[in-house]
Amino acid sequence: MARGAVEIWYAAWGDARAGYLVDLIRRPAESVVRVAVFRRGEAARVRRQVFARQALVVDADGEGATLESWRLDRSGCAGRIEDLALDCPYRLHEPAVTMVPAWVGRISAAVPALRSTPGTVIEAPGSTGGVPCVFTRYRVGDIARARWFLISAQGFDDGDARCEISGGWLGGRWALTGYLRLGDQLVPLNQPMANLRRFRAQATGAVDGPARRFDVSYRSRRLTLRLTAEAPSDAFVVLEREGATTIHTTLFGSCALDLTIDGSPRHLVARDRCLLELKG
Repeated sequence: MARGAVEIWYAAWGDARAGYLVDLIRRPAESVVRVAVFRRGEAARVRRQVFARQALVVDADGEGATLESWRLDRSGCAGRIEDLALDCPYRLHEPAVTMVPAWVGRISAAVPALRSTPGTVIEAPGSTGGVPCVFTRYRVGDIARARWFLISAQGFDDGDARCEISGGWLGGRWALTGYLRLGDQLVPLNQPMANLRRFRAQATGAVDGPARRFDVSYRSRRLTLRLTAEAPSDAFVVLEREGATTIHTTLFGSCALDLTIDGSPRHLVARDRCLLELKG
């Protein structure tokens, strides 16, 4: 895989029965539509279609993109690939969170600059609506050497909480960032320098017995949290092989979040409906 800057827009949504991950990708020499479909009891399937690089058109504000029949932006996702057609409008819960600012990428080209927003699907295949989703854009200068993990818990059982934490390999250690959303309250966890002492990564997606496991914690004056996540190894699909690294992804992850904010403890669970990803 050739080195060079790669830009990706993606939307992911689903529940314990089915999930969809749609990527529009602009690489140095081509543009790609990639759609991963997860269905309970079936092997996940990844569909790809390659176009000329200039076929991908980015909106003036950079927030959305069009590639042939595909449109992916802050209002929804639609397009057709092979035997699959999607038309999925969603409502995002603003504001977007810049999880990794662009200046970090100037320190290391292998760390993705990441901007993410949780939301709720208005209408989706096989659903009456109300399915949690996330819309994300990121750019990475050297994807072939990049290493990262992502825990995206957008559907806790109590319905009002969202949490997303990602880690990038920087200078021989994991640098973590994220956000927590409790109803209308947004708690950014995205201060790069402070996060070096506030975050800890105990497990980052390695295979442990029959599952891949993740375990991260965060501590500040106002907030402490521990987010653990796992999914069976066979629930992950290989999205891509980039240089010497491989992207393993599932939408059937389970998460447990223990947090204390302003002195009030909560325990939240999301079963079989979280996006978990490891690139390494």
